[in-house]
Amino acid sequence: MRLLKKIGLYFIGNLASKILSAILIPIYAFYVSSSDLGIFDYSQTLMQIIVPIVYFSIWEAILKYVISADSDSSRKEIINTALTISLISTLLLVAVTYVLYIMHVISDCSYVFMMMLFNAFNIVLQYISRSMGENVTYVIAGIAAVVVNFIGVVILVVLLKQGAHGLFISYTLGQAASCIIMFCRCKLFKGFAFSVKPQIVRMLLLFSLPMAANAISGWLIQGVGRVVINSNLGDSANGLYSYASKLGNLVTVVVGVVSMALMEELYIRMNDDDINEYFDKICNQIWIVILGIYAFVIPLIGLYYLFTAKTEYAGTLQYVSPCILVACISAFSTNVGGAFQIKDLTKYIFLTTLAGGLVTTVVAIAAVSWLGIWGVILAQLLGALTLLSIRCIVAHRLMNFSLDIKRSCFMLLLICLDSFMLLKISSFWGLSAFAVLNTLVLAVMYRRQIKEIIMKRLSSV
Repeated sequence: MRLLKKIGLYFIGNLASKILSAILIPIYAFYVSSSDLGIFDYSQTLMQIIVPIVYFSIWEAILKYVISADSDSSRKEIINTALTISLISTLLLVAVTYVLYIMHVISDCSYVFMMMLFNAFNIVLQYISRSMGENVTYVIAGIAAVVVNFIGVVILVVLLKQGAHGLFISYTLGQAASCIIMFCRCKLFKGFAFSVKPQIVRMLLLFSLPMAANAISGWLIQGVGRVVINSNLGDSANGLYSYASKLGNLVTVVVGVVSMALMEELYIRMNDDDINEYFDKICNQIWIVILGIYAFVIPLIGLYYLFTAKTEYAGTLQYVSPCILVACISAFSTNVGGAFQIKDLTKYIFLTTLAGGLVTTVVAIAAVSWLGIWGVILAQLLGALTLLSIRCIVAHRLMNFSLDIKRSCFMLLLICLDSFMLLKISSFWGLSAFAVLNTLVLAVMYRRQIKEIIMKRLSSV
C-alpha cells in the first residue's frame, strides 16, 4: 500500500509534467529547426555525462543514507556534507566547461554552464526532498520546472524566435525555479552549514562513486549515439533523432515513477524475509505494464504524426517505435538493477551497464556510416538488450529473480505487429480503427489486472 501511494503521488506529478512536455513536442516541430534542436539536444547529452562525473552522483548516497539514518542529527549531517561536496564540485564544473569551450566541443559556454549547474543542484535537491519524506515538495517542484520551461519556450522560442538560445534559457529557468521551491520548502537554509567530516565524506563517496561510473556506462547506451550522429551526420540529423526519441521518453514516465518508489520501498524492506519474492513479483508486474503501455500508444503516435505531416520531422515516424523499445528496456533495467543496490553491490550496476555501453559504442561507430540513424538505433537496441540480459542473470543469482519470458515474448510480438501496421496505415480513419482494435485486444489481454483495479476501487468506496 505504501508503495502504491508513492507511485500514485509520483505519477500525478510526472503526468502533469509530461503533459506539458508532450505539448512542447509539436512546438518543436513547427517552431524549432532540426539544427537548433540538434544543438540543444547535443548539449544536454554532454550534460548527462558531465554532471554525474563532476558531482560524483552524490545524490544516490543521499537517498540511501538519509532514509536509513537513525536520528535527525545524522540526517542533517549527511545532507550538509552532500551539499558541501556539491558546492565544491561546482568549481570543477567551471573548469570542465571552459575546457570543452576552448576545445570547440561546445560553442555557447555560458548557456551550457548555467544549464548544467542548475540541473546538478536540482537533482541533488530532488533526492534530498525524497529522502526527507517531502514527496509533495518533490512533485510540486517538478511541475514548476516544466511550467516555467514551457512558458519560457512559448515566449522565447515561439514569440521571440530565439531558437537554441531560447531552449537553453527556458530549461535553465525551469531548473532554477525547481531548486528554489525545494530549498525553501525543505527549510534547508535553516540548518545548513559547511561540513566535510572525513568519515561521512568517505561513506557517501564509497557508495556514490560506483554509481557515477555507472552513469558513464549508462551514457554510452543512451548518449553516445547522439554524439556519433552529431559527429558523422551533423546537427540536423541529431535533431531528427532527438525528436523521435522525445516521444519514446514520454512513454517511459510510468517506468520512471515506479523506479523511484520501488527503490525507496526496497531500502525500507531490505531486511524483510520475503524481499526476494516481493522483488520478483513487483518487477515482473512492472515489465508487463510497460509493454502494455508501449503497445497501446503505437497507433496514437500515428495519429499524432498526421498533425505534423508537413514539417521536417514527418520522416521520423519510422524511428519512433524502436526508440520507445530502447527507452523501455533501458528504464526497466534500472528496476532490475535495484537488486544490486539493496545488496550494496553497486559495482555490478557499473559492470553490467559498461557491458551494454561497450556494445552500443562499438556497433554505433561501425554502423552509422552505412546505416545512418538506423545504425545508431540498432546499436542502442543491442546495448539495451545486453544490459537487461546480464542484469537478469545476476539478479537471479542474488535474489532468485526470473523474468516472465513467455509473456514477454508474446507482448513483443504484438508490439512488432503494431509497429508494422503503424508504417502501413496513413489515413486518419484507418489509424483510428487501428487504435480502437488495438485497445480492445489489450483490454482482453489485461482483463485480470483491470478487474483487480476496479474491484479495489469499489471496495475502497
